Amino acid sequence: MTKEPADKPVDEKEKSELKRLRKELAELKKENDFLKKWDRYLKEQKQPDSDS
Repeated sequence: MTKEPADKPVDEKEKSELKRLRKELAELKKENDFLKKWDRYLKEQKQPDSDS
């Protein structure tokens, strides 16, 4: 895989792909955050009640 110069202009196809990938990344981050919260919630529900 060869690297191209960073100052090479980005064409419309590449811009479209970058936009799509950024949107997908944002959605995956939201899903990951939700799953972490859900995992934390489930772990809290599994802990025995220490007040008894």
